[in-house]
This record gives sequence, structure tokens and C-alpha cells, in this order.
Amino acid sequence: DLIIRLASNGTIVWQRTYGGNESEIAYSIQQTFDGGFVVAGYVGIDPDRSVDIVIVRTDSDGNELWEQHYCGEHWEDAKDVIIDSNGNILVCGETRSTENGDFQSFVMCVSPEGDSLWTGYYGGPENDSGYSIKQISPSEYAVCGEFTSLGWGYAWVVRLTNGQATDPTPIFIPNRFTLHQNYPNPFNAQTTIRFSINRTQQVTLAIYDILGKEVKTIIDDSVPLGWHELTFSAANLPSGIYTVSLRAGQESKTKKMVLLK
Repeated sequence: DLIIRLASNGTIVWQRTYGGNESEIAYSIQQTFDGGFVVAGYVGIDPDRSVDIVIVRTDSDGNELWEQHYCGEHWEDAKDVIIDSNGNILVCGETRSTENGDFQSFVMCVSPEGDSLWTGYYGGPENDSGYSIKQISPSEYAVCGEFTSLGWGYAWVVRLTNGQATDPTPIFIPNRFTLHQNYPNPFNAQTTIRFSINRTQQVTLAIYDILGKEVKTIIDDSVPLGWHELTFSAANLPSGIYTVSLRAGQESKTKKMVLLK
């Protein structure tokens, strides 16, 4: 961990390093009410290369007051740190120590002395990470980050009251109508098509050749809101340039696909 304090003109006032024999990385810093600093990140733990959360608190001159490691069974790291209106330290980040085995976002509240007060876990069945946390009222916080669905990453925001989300496993709803580029592209015989819709509605997904002739209708039905993924097989089509078209109500999206056999 490294803290560099700068004057208003950019010159160095002091710099301090913290940590022992392990690898330590600090991602975020916050000034405390008494003029000191709190930094948060992770510390590497050998021999299995897992990492734990590390928080370092200093005085106003950068002298270390305490360093604490917080750990589960696997991987935890802190991405952001704040000091709330009660003087408590809150960090958010990601952990692999929950029951689902994938990354989940977390928020941990720590006292000014470094004692863990509470920890909350948020997210769905796939990978989720918290990148930033803000206090929005004396008892409420907002956390933003990334969650994955069907292998794609999306931004999300969770609002917490006294450390508890309205739903500890939020249902993430896409906020727009999207057709992603197929993958792989160019492709040979098969490719994956992903799309999202922000409400349940009638959807048409079709493939067209370079002349605009429809060669295959994949979907022509009511589709529930959410993220969707399917495999398109072009085994009976010749090599060439095609387009995939997604239509729902007054909205439409198209992507170019290249078939190479």
C-alpha cells in the first residue's frame, strides 16, 4: 500500500508505504474526520494465491494507527472505501466466499477501531462486483458495480437501508432494447446471438441474406423481459454476408454476420 500526500501545487508533502511480506494493493482512500486517512484494497495470501481485504488507518501525517485483514475461505478484495456520518468505515468489493461459489458483491461496515460491525452480500447467481459506494442519508447507502448475465457484463445499482437491500438477491432488469454482436463473427456453421428486452412483448428475430431476403425466422413469439441467448445454425446456408434483425414493437436492431465455411 502507498499513500502520497500532495500540496495544492502538486509537490509531495509526504509519502508512506504499508504492509509486510505479502503483496498489498490499495484501490481507494478516504480522509477521516480527524484528518487521518483510511485506505482499502487487498493483501495476497500464499501459497494458494487467494487474497483478503486489507484496511489501513493512519493519522494526518501518514503514520499507521492500525492495519486489519478481513478474510473468508477464498477471495475477497475491497474496491472502494468511505467514512459515513457516524465515523464508521464502509468498504465494497467482491468475494468468492459465499455459497454460490462465484463472485458476489459485498459491503462491510467497520468501526473506527477496525472491528467488523456487519457485512452484507448482494447479487444474483452469476458474478457480481461492487466498485463504488456512497452514503445518501444517515441510514442509506448506494452501491454500483457490475453483474453478469449469460456471460455479459452490465452496470447495476443497489440501494441499502441499514445494510440491507430491499431484496438481497435483486432482480436485474435491462433498461433498454439491445441486440449484441453475434459471437464468433465470422463464424462457421454456428454462432451465438444475445439480446435483451426491457418488457415482455412480441419479438421477431430473423436472418436475412445480402439481398435482404429472409432466410430464417428464429423467433416470432412473445418473449419475457430479460437477457436472452440462443445458438443459430447455418449448416444449410452458403458462405456470405448476412444480417440478424431483432424487432419488437416500434423498435428494431440489426447486426451484420459473416458466414465462412
